[in-house]
Amino acid sequence: RHREIGRLRMGAKGKSKDGKDIPVKLKTWRLTSSNLEALSAGAGLWGGEIEEWEQGYWLITETAELPVLVPDQDLEASQWYTLYSGGGILRRCDGTTELESDGPCICLTEIEGTDKERQCSVTTHLLVVLPQLPDIGVWRLTTHGWNAASELANTVDVLQQFVARGKMPEAV
Repeated sequence: RHREIGRLRMGAKGKSKDGKDIPVKLKTWRLTSSNLEALSAGAGLWGGEIEEWEQGYWLITETAELPVLVPDQDLEASQWYTLYSGGGILRRCDGTTELESDGPCICLTEIEGTDKERQCSVTTHLLVVLPQLPDIGVWRLTTHGWNAASELANTVDVLQQFVARGKMPEAV
């Protein structure tokens, strides 16, 4: 298992017109971590101001591209159908088994024959190394997009061929 230093995020919390918290897509990267030294180095490289956050610190960079290395990982083993509530995760399925209860996964069958939208979203976790930052470990990117779920696995498979040859591939 890789040691996680922080997370790469593509969004932040914003406010709707009526004052409710809503997710907002960012045009640049947001790094979150309890490692202030790593975020300070990131601010020096990619701009932005560090802010305190309930889980540590965050840095909203001024760049839309980050140089990364892709370590060995089994991306398909880190993809699930998930359902969250305000209190956290309610359901995590692999398509067959619901992993929290060890019961059957209902994420794909709960809407058959209805006009309801699927409650579960596909979740993919990609691990990357930010080689320009201090500390040894990975940064986790979590995405809930269907395109990412189908395309990232193939991309990582190609990159793993470099890892098999003893090289950690560079990417942006």
